[in-house]
Amino acid sequence: MKGVLSEKALREVNDKGFVRTGIRVPDSVLARVHETYDRMAPSDSNWSLFYVKRLTSSREFPLRKVHDRARWAYDYVKALARKFPLREVHRRARRAYDKSIFGFSEALPLVLRECLSQGLACHLGDIPLLVGHDIYLEHDRHKKTFGFHHDGFGWDIFYQSDDDLSFYIPLVDLTDSSGGRLLVETRPSRSVLYEDRNDWISRFAAYCRKYQATDDRGLVTRQTVEDSPNRRTIAKEFERLLGERRALPRPTADDMSLIDASRGEVVLFCNKRFHDIEPWKLDVPRAIYIVRCSPLYDFGMAPPATFLNNAPCNRFLLDGCRGTLSPFNAETDMARAIPVPPEFLAADG
Repeated sequence: MKGVLSEKALREVNDKGFVRTGIRVPDSVLARVHETYDRMAPSDSNWSLFYVKRLTSSREFPLRKVHDRARWAYDYVKALARKFPLREVHRRARRAYDKSIFGFSEALPLVLRECLSQGLACHLGDIPLLVGHDIYLEHDRHKKTFGFHHDGFGWDIFYQSDDDLSFYIPLVDLTDSSGGRLLVETRPSRSVLYEDRNDWISRFAAYCRKYQATDDRGLVTRQTVEDSPNRRTIAKEFERLLGERRALPRPTADDMSLIDASRGEVVLFCNKRFHDIEPWKLDVPRAIYIVRCSPLYDFGMAPPATFLNNAPCNRFLLDGCRGTLSPFNAETDMARAIPVPPEFLAADG
């Protein structure tokens, strides 16, 4: 996260796993978030669509050729694909959240500009952040949520890094009496899970270029891989790299920080590190608003303009040095991408 966060914020995230910004989004802006997502039915939740349409789905290549370390994942995906249509996978997703909506809503620039007006830039470094998308999560106390996990490098989002930054904004108070608090990995620099940093993403991009999955700018995109005659070969490499990460040791309960937060408070953390949610205890719904960003590294990849469900994404660039939020066009603005700092790559990379 060096260069993504300020020196003070970097020390905080490396020590506690999160940054408490002191920023509080006012009720008038939170009301716009609620208005935006209240218009959407619970059935608009879409993560299950991403799940069954990922690059490494069971339809891509035979299960017998999958490495043993990844076999459990393929067994599960294959079983779902054979037994359940998409609506059943979606129904199972609803067991975790009533609403789990990924997109790029009208609330997103309002929230980030409010954060900038309250001094957000002092927590950011000099590496510009591509604002990928926002998320609305809502569930009652009977839901189990997603449990202990880190957010993998999914085909739905595609352009990501090991230094992604999430703006975590509860829309209700989160305390010991309410439950539902976020737990994040403490002192992640001690974990071997992050020693490779962004090296494996750079290796995957190079692999895609080797198999000519590039556009006329020479950049790898989700669409160029989808359209490539070497898609299956690339899918195998993508899963192999994900398998390497899954095989690494996970943090224990002692490695986690529990975060109390009040309604509208802005907390920063890296969603690529492990996190969890404690059970929600109240009868009223628990609602969370999240904005996800990625450092604009030059991996030789270009971010997509839409998710797999054609919802827009990657529309703004957040500049901590200038304290600005400006429009971003993935088709024309990739010249702004900066080289991945060499200290973020493996020694043999």
